Formats: sequence, structure tokens, C-alpha cells
Amino acid sequence: MSLSPAAAPPRTRADSTGLPAAMRGLRSLIKTRIVLMVMVAAALGYWAAAGSFQPVGTLAAALAGTALASAGAGVLNNVLERHVDARMVRTRERALPQGSVAPSAAAWFGAALTAGGAGLLAWRAGLEPALLSLLAAALYLFVYTPLKPRTWLNTPLGAIPGAVPPLIGGAAGVWYAAGAMAAGAAYLAAGIRFARRLDTPGSRLLLRVSVLYVPAMLLLSIADRFLPSM
Repeated sequence: MSLSPAAAPPRTRADSTGLPAAMRGLRSLIKTRIVLMVMVAAALGYWAAAGSFQPVGTLAAALAGTALASAGAGVLNNVLERHVDARMVRTRERALPQGSVAPSAAAWFGAALTAGGAGLLAWRAGLEPALLSLLAAALYLFVYTPLKPRTWLNTPLGAIPGAVPPLIGGAAGVWYAAGAMAAGAAYLAAGIRFARRLDTPGSRLLLRVSVLYVPAMLLLSIADRFLPSM
């Protein structure tokens, strides 16, 4: 089966369906599952630092700002990768490759979400969380994304923006530090193994470790709160 743009399904009627269809196209660019995971990580970081989810208003603003910034980064990622997405069967039916959303509109939408999220964080949570959200977006868009087709180093470097959401709330302790060192060592070992052999089993191992790393950090945040009192 050809993966050329000519083999892609016909374009949708973007020009005749009006504003609601355009809004649906923009909304489809948001990576919802990633945003939800980022919100969970930020909430656990907040709880680990404060010892509770109080005050609720500050927590809600922090989660909303983090979600907006994450959503914006995901939209901008779609803009940067639209040409690659158009060549892949799995992604060529997305809004940008299909032409149902203009790249310029998507870029403005993503930038507005990211800026709005950072602004909300600066207003209700503080300047440091806002700067951290912008740092995560910058690393994701200008380090991780360009390196994806070029080098395996995109995976460990991409873990950095993934680790930022808990930092917005803040988390540290003995159990967390020990577990984080162990998880980081496992991640590093998998990366070194793949770098030395460059084989399929090594790439699959590195992928599995990278997927498990973030949930492990979240579980460690919970353990760090409870284990000292057991």
C-alpha cells in the first residue's frame, strides 16, 4: 500500500461546513490522554509538596493552567509534524494532513493555549510554575520533536518535559529519591543497551521502560507520602 499523499483519503468539506467544523478540527488536535496524564502528575506533585489538595482554588487553577499549556504544546507538535503525519497510515487522517484545519490556524490555537496556560499559572500559582510549563513546552517542541527522526536520544531527552509537571507542585523525600534513582538507572541501562546493539529487542525494551517510567514516578510520589509513617 502506498503511503504517498496521493493515496490519502479525499479531503473533507472544510470550506462548506462553517465554524463548528473548524472548531471540531482544532479540538481534535489536542492530545487528550497526554493532557490527562499531565494533570494527574501535576496534582500528585502539588499534594506531595503541600501534604493536601488545599487550597482547592489554587489547585484547580494550577491544574487548569498545566492542562492548557500541555494541550497547546500538543497542538503545536501536530503543526510541526504534519508533513510526516501525511505519509503515515496511522496519522494521515488527522485534521492537518487532511486539510480540514489550516496550519496557521492550528499554530495560533496552540500558541494561545500555551500562553493562556502559562498566564493562568503565573497569576494563580506563581511565576516558577509558569516558567516550568514554558520550559516543558520548549523542550517538547524544539528538542524532542526535531530529534525524533534523527536519533534515539530523543527518548531520554523527551523524558525531561514529561518530568516537569510534578515539579510544578514539587516533590522530594527519602523514598522518592531512592526509587527515582533506581528507575532512572533502569532507564539509563535500557538506553545504553540499545545504543550499543541497535537491535529490535533493545528498541522495544527502551520503549517499554520509557512508558513505565512516568507511572513509576507517580507511584513513588504516593509512596513517599505514606511509607515514612508506616
